[in-house]
Amino acid sequence: MFRRCPLSLLIASLALSCASLPGARERDEREADAAEPVSAAPAVQDRDFGEVLLFVAISGGGTRAASFGYGALEALRDTRIAGGSAAPRLLEEIDTLAGVSGGSFVAAYYGLHGEGIFQDFEARFLRHPVQRELIGRMFHPRYWLRTLSGRQSRSEVAADYYDDQLFGGTALTDLERTGPTISISATDVSTGTPFLFSRDQFGLLCLDREQFRVARAVAASAAVPGLLTPMTLENRAGSCDYVVPPWVDTVLERNDVASRRYQAAKRIDSYRDANQRRYVHLADGGPSDNLGVRAPLDSLIGEGGLFEAIHRRRLPTPKRFAVIIVDAAIEPQRAMDMDPRPPSMLTLLNALMGNSANLFARETVALMRRELEQWGRELPPESGGPMGTYLIDLRFSRIRDPGERAFLNAVPTNFDLEDEMVDRVRAAARTLLSESSEFQRLVDDLSGEPAGH
Repeated sequence: MFRRCPLSLLIASLALSCASLPGARERDEREADAAEPVSAAPAVQDRDFGEVLLFVAISGGGTRAASFGYGALEALRDTRIAGGSAAPRLLEEIDTLAGVSGGSFVAAYYGLHGEGIFQDFEARFLRHPVQRELIGRMFHPRYWLRTLSGRQSRSEVAADYYDDQLFGGTALTDLERTGPTISISATDVSTGTPFLFSRDQFGLLCLDREQFRVARAVAASAAVPGLLTPMTLENRAGSCDYVVPPWVDTVLERNDVASRRYQAAKRIDSYRDANQRRYVHLADGGPSDNLGVRAPLDSLIGEGGLFEAIHRRRLPTPKRFAVIIVDAAIEPQRAMDMDPRPPSMLTLLNALMGNSANLFARETVALMRRELEQWGRELPPESGGPMGTYLIDLRFSRIRDPGERAFLNAVPTNFDLEDEMVDRVRAAARTLLSESSEFQRLVDDLSGEPAGH
């Protein structure tokens, strides 16, 4: 098996960081522009990226997205990268697994159980009437009276249900024990930006991740506006010894409001004064980043690119850097275009939110592709030659069979799907990976054989 080293933390730390640990050294202005390295749990810190630094992101989209992400993990499990029955599998090379909304259920469960996900996740979630049971709980007198009185939000009720059904009261720190780094994101309602359930974000708010349940993070990530209320966290910034890195104030002083670095600094700065922001309200992660890759990408750009991040941390350069985006978005339905009547408010909101999310996601993929190509040219690995970069973008529109593509595009965004839908969405992930030229190139470069061949 390929070993992993601290470079696997690079993407994880950039994906999850908002501030640095206390005791950061003063540096010259160039050094101060970058966030300090983020510490990690020992079990993760000892890992080595080996042949490939692999980032996998599973989008939002209810059980449709969870099934698509699950199918992708199945295909990676069945992809051996060196040949022979004892060869390592690509699943074992995942360094960071990101999940948003529906995808967060897969990411969190895999983070807690590893390959145990293939034993019972289907029965517990993909084929379980989650939506029906969740609605039933919402209207049960025990919970309905709590939500009506304001003592408990609907998202908190959902979190209790997810704990009973999937997560068993585990804490965010339980995701750090082994395996890949797990990134779960929601949307900060006040700023409209991604909120990552990371140690640095919680350090900035002076909150304890050991006391924060995985189920609450997932409930926030999947808190669809209008159906579920936002998850609310108390901001206790300033009550602990957490220190915001110097680069934040440096960038804010430059006042380059159009730059990504300024926006990242502004986002961090917004949490620093608990007197101005006593509470942070979190909703579904889809509106701010339905792919779960924007925040880590912006962080890398803000730090000056991958080369600067690696150089500053004195880490070895990876031979290959691969990103697999599992995007379960569907094409917008245009029935309104055949109706002379104005669309209803619900149809209007769904269309505006869906179209905006899809456009933003495509722009994010294009930006990721551009940056990967640039990093590949800038970063010759220590063994010689340019770093291999790969962007594997899985989406239903790439399915070749028009009938199957139409079927997948009609799968609803909810948490109750028919078994046939679950099976065909899972199979689509395997098909798309096997037909992806980028995936074929990655596997070939690793001397393996793609799943299904």
